[in-house]
Amino acid sequence: MPSQPDLQTVLESGLEGHTIKAVDEPTHAESFPVGEEDSESPRSGDENTPGDSSSTPEDQKNGNIAAQQRKGRIGHIVKRDDGTEEVIDLASSNASLDNASKNSFALTIVSEKVFPYRMREWERKDRMAILSPPLRELIRRVIKFYPGIGLDASQVTFPEPYGPLFFYLDEICQEAERSVDKGFQEDLDCLLEYYRKHIQQKHLQIRQMFQENIVQFDDLWALFRPGALVYILDKFAQPCLHTIIATGFRDPEGYVDPDEAFTNKRFRRLCVDMWSVTWDPATNLFQRSTTTRTIRAYTGSCPIESLPFYPMNYYKGGSEMAIQELRGSLEKRGLRWRKLVSGRPSCQLYNGPAEDQVKRGVQNLSERVVVDGTTTGITFMEERGSRVVRYPFLTSGLVSGTSQLRYMERENPIAPAGTNDEFTHFDDFDPENDFSSIQAQLCPGTVYCYAIKSRSWYDIAVSHISEVDWNKEALEHLVLSPDKKEMLLGLVQQHQKNKDKIVSDVIPSKGKGLVLVLHGSPGVGKTLTAETIAEYTQKPLYPINIGELTAEEQIVTRLQIIFERAARWDAVLLLDEADVLLEKRSYEDLRRNGIVSVFLRMLEYYEGILFLTTNRVETMDLAFQSRIHLAFKYESLDSQTRRQIWERFIKRLNPLEAQGKKELLEALDDVQEWNLNGRQIRNVLAIAESLALSQARRRGALRYSHVETVANQTFEFQDFFDDASKERKAQVGEVNPGRQFKERRSRNFI
Repeated sequence: MPSQPDLQTVLESGLEGHTIKAVDEPTHAESFPVGEEDSESPRSGDENTPGDSSSTPEDQKNGNIAAQQRKGRIGHIVKRDDGTEEVIDLASSNASLDNASKNSFALTIVSEKVFPYRMREWERKDRMAILSPPLRELIRRVIKFYPGIGLDASQVTFPEPYGPLFFYLDEICQEAERSVDKGFQEDLDCLLEYYRKHIQQKHLQIRQMFQENIVQFDDLWALFRPGALVYILDKFAQPCLHTIIATGFRDPEGYVDPDEAFTNKRFRRLCVDMWSVTWDPATNLFQRSTTTRTIRAYTGSCPIESLPFYPMNYYKGGSEMAIQELRGSLEKRGLRWRKLVSGRPSCQLYNGPAEDQVKRGVQNLSERVVVDGTTTGITFMEERGSRVVRYPFLTSGLVSGTSQLRYMERENPIAPAGTNDEFTHFDDFDPENDFSSIQAQLCPGTVYCYAIKSRSWYDIAVSHISEVDWNKEALEHLVLSPDKKEMLLGLVQQHQKNKDKIVSDVIPSKGKGLVLVLHGSPGVGKTLTAETIAEYTQKPLYPINIGELTAEEQIVTRLQIIFERAARWDAVLLLDEADVLLEKRSYEDLRRNGIVSVFLRMLEYYEGILFLTTNRVETMDLAFQSRIHLAFKYESLDSQTRRQIWERFIKRLNPLEAQGKKELLEALDDVQEWNLNGRQIRNVLAIAESLALSQARRRGALRYSHVETVANQTFEFQDFFDDASKERKAQVGEVNPGRQFKERRSRNFI
């Protein structure tokens, strides 16, 4: 920690010419880097600019005579239980005065009974009211933001334990020394004398503990100066910075610790309002978001760094180098977060912790995701004129070290009326503008994304996101004629680039999509075509499971959402095995007819790229023909094509399987005659490799015999399937002689 004045020196010299800072809390200029425009912004409750000696209407009414009567006088107002008040002049042997005299002091100490925490006794608390206009003006020039003390009111009030004096008394004295007009001097001396006699000792004790990097629960308020930066870990244990708004102790009524829910234990707690920067997808602007964190009561003293959150200047023992490294890393992360949430949706690779937005559980996620700042789970609330935004990472419990201290979720704010006006320019901030350094540091460390493989929305950590390494070589493994490859690539690549220039329908937004049908026998490469085209063109592949669509009650709504997402993400949309949606309409099934009709209409207005694969193109409804731009037929695999597929899969085997590769390549003339499709060839090799590994307990044991064994099992299953199919057809023929067999499909769509 930075050096602090000697405690004994301060106690002996009092406050004349020498005061002490709380814990070397950074001033606004220290909290927010020099050279930025932040320091020029207006601040909450600062109606008069620094140096302005204008007074309130009440002061002007009272005039100079009343102000003169106040000079150097301290009053003590004791509020009795029966509602009456006793007014005492502390400078005249505690002589009692009439009630009308209480406004004739420079400052008053108001003593009254309060009941701050339920399950406790009533206790008497004091608050200091500054009535002297020159002293109030001096205080306003130093304290620009401090909720709850009435900076813009007719009197400034410092409730016990006198936080504003703890944080700012040194600066008030320094400002007094610089001032030319000393009209406040007698009143300031009066305040300092009272502080030395009644307050200073407790504040010095707190500072002494802070020098030892420990704090008691009742003294936590002295850690969190409004406007200072606070260090906190999110649910993924990532560091974040927030700006303190206000603090306050709360009683345990209505509060149950989340980890003690079964025992119903209730705890007193300190609540801290704080704000950070966030993204508003509804307005496409950056905003400030507020949240309230809580530390529950504990006994004895606690190391400051073991708290769930603490002032940034205590990070790593107050090491300036560590703090600068922290702020530098947060600034870099914040700029990346800004780009992710405000830019176009992008496909990224993620490997790290993630929170499922449906199941609300944290798990490890390793797959490609689409980060889309326009479709998040953020909810916005308007609360007493100020925007309240709650990110999921702001509402999670956390254990820090061994202290077992927690911060709670869903707390009501201490100061719901608003936040520091110094940073109002952070609200409604246009993404086209550049971030300041502190703005980037106050950004969260998480973003929302859609996991394509898992088909779910997650909250993920920015620091675990990396660029996708697109595999353009995958197209070489696609066994397709060069002409078809070239045509498919050209269509997909030029669609997004020139879709607004290509001839479309006379109706706006109609006919701008690209719909392609791939039809043929199973395992001939239809699905692989869509996958490799998406990989080569560096577009996310968004596959649709037809089972999900037909099993849901709101199939039309689901289709609309999927089509809208795919177009916005510039994704390649794949509807695999689309027979159910493409099949001809009939008079028998009106529900299914309705689904097909809706799907037809969606195709006309879809602006993205859609691949439809089917094995039964002959059953397609005639209305689809005019809505499909091109259809590619995939012939059954011949021996030469199978040879190419075998050869490419063999070359992709583990490098340790050198002997197995050699044997298989030498046997290509034999294996190419096996009547297997591309998917079956892949499966045979994969299972054979696993079989060899399980038998030899090591890599490099794969041989041709393993592949032959697995292939024979595949042929046996094929024969069984073919025999069963023939038997079913024969039975149908016996029941209905002369009737051609027609496969029945389930029509339970919704």
